[in-house]
Formats: sequence, C-alpha cells, structure tokens
Amino acid sequence: MYQDECPLVPHLTKSVLLYDFHPRSGRTVSSSQVLQERRSEVLGYMRAVGKGVSFTKSNPQEAYKIIAKDIGVKPEEIPAQLAGIRVMDIEGNKTIPFNANHSLSLVKSLRAATETLKSLGKTRNPNPVDAATLIDDSLIKSL
Repeated sequence: MYQDECPLVPHLTKSVLLYDFHPRSGRTVSSSQVLQERRSEVLGYMRAVGKGVSFTKSNPQEAYKIIAKDIGVKPEEIPAQLAGIRVMDIEGNKTIPFNANHSLSLVKSLRAATETLKSLGKTRNPNPVDAATLIDDSLIKSL
C-alpha cells in the first residue's frame, strides 16, 4: 500500500519533537523544555498517534472517511493523496530511523544534507557537528 518511508521522529537536535502522521497538519514541534516538563504527556501523544497509524493500516476505508471529513475532501480522494507514502508505526520507527545501518537512517539523511549544503557553500561552519550527536532516541525507545 505504501512505497516510501515517512519516519515518525521522536527527537531531533535534542530540542524539538517531530511526529508525522496527519496529511494536513504534518509535524508537531515541541521545545526541549516541554519534553522535559511534560514527558508523560508527550509519550501519551506518541502512543495515541501510534494507535492512529495502526488503525489506519488495519482499517484503511474507515480511516479514509475520518481523514476526508477532517480535511474536507471525499474519502475516495485520500488514497491518491497518500500514494507513495508509508507511515511507519512505533516499531518501525524504533528500527529504521535510528538504525545507523539502515538506508533510511536519520543520521545518514542528516549527514547527506550536511554534505550537500557544504558542497553548495551554504554552511558557515566548515566542520559541522556530526549528525549522530544530534539524535536522541530515548522517547521512541521508551514506548
């Protein structure tokens, strides 16, 4: 049903929470302060989104009706809007974005972006921080 990975990313740069699922709203961003002070609520939110992903995979037609109503389109339009996207569940996020050996690793993606920016002369620092030091997977691992 889905072709590409759309990683659900629990921490990036240790200061924001990115969690992709909803086709309209995209990401939810949170400060490191919120992550520290309201960790249990953030984890609850992540679990709820994970349940939504599971529901969508198990009940696509029903999920399309819910999504369509929310974004103001017909349910039969949703599959085309989701074509080529694979929304990973919690287990997928534990093993793909944070697995440095996986082709869709977040670290590999960040390193590639850094190299591209360097090659285009778009970075101020000739020795940017290693992407691996920016990743904190403690939230996703605790689910």
